[in-house]
Amino acid sequence: MEALHTYGEDGSGRGGVIGLLHGAFREDIKHAISLLIAITPKLLEQNITRTDITYKTIAELDADLASHGLPTSHEVFRLDFSTGPVEEAEG
Repeated sequence: MEALHTYGEDGSGRGGVIGLLHGAFREDIKHAISLLIAITPKLLEQNITRTDITYKTIAELDADLASHGLPTSHEVFRLDFSTGPVEEAEG
């Protein structure tokens, strides 16, 4: 589009894209229509599909994990403050 605008009606930018189209219509209407079709935005058909997302509760998630023999979220994220601070390993 910028190139067409820069070229214009006279090759030096006069009238921009509109000038180019006016010149094309004056010279040959068939070619002008083809040019207009080529630079006009096309209709874009959109098919939007919605997928409903179902979120599980923690209890449902834990039941699903347990049914597959995996530890529940409570077991994985258990915090134990009864043993005191953890010593840093030397290394």
